[in-house]
Amino acid sequence: MKNTVSLISYCVTAVALVIVYLVLNGRRFPLAGSDRAAFYLLWVVGLSMSILAGTRDMTDGKMIIPSLILYPLMILGAISFLLPLVMLIGGRLSWLSNYRAAFILLAVMIGVKWLLVHGWLVAKFFSGSGGIST
Repeated sequence: MKNTVSLISYCVTAVALVIVYLVLNGRRFPLAGSDRAAFYLLWVVGLSMSILAGTRDMTDGKMIIPSLILYPLMILGAISFLLPLVMLIGGRLSWLSNYRAAFILLAVMIGVKWLLVHGWLVAKFFSGSGGIST
């Protein structure tokens, strides 16, 4: 089961990378014809990445990621989770209606979260602790 979740998690990550690459290079992703649609599509994909990573990294009911890494992940996750609400309210008030900027912000937050998790996993693997047991 864990290997299946890992495989799905990495496939969803690849989808996120394709979306970010296409949108930032001026190409349109088939499901995202506008910056707004691309933002919400990336938000759904990012949420899926987070859920899958949590499922993947949970062993015997305990997270294998230390709190030093977990707290920044939770803060970035909470901000990312609230970003669509901020965009809806900000769009109505016209002070925050740039979906392209929001897309870039969300892509950066997803990238930072990915680097935190995988950087820690790589460091743990090469630290001589024997890596992560499966």
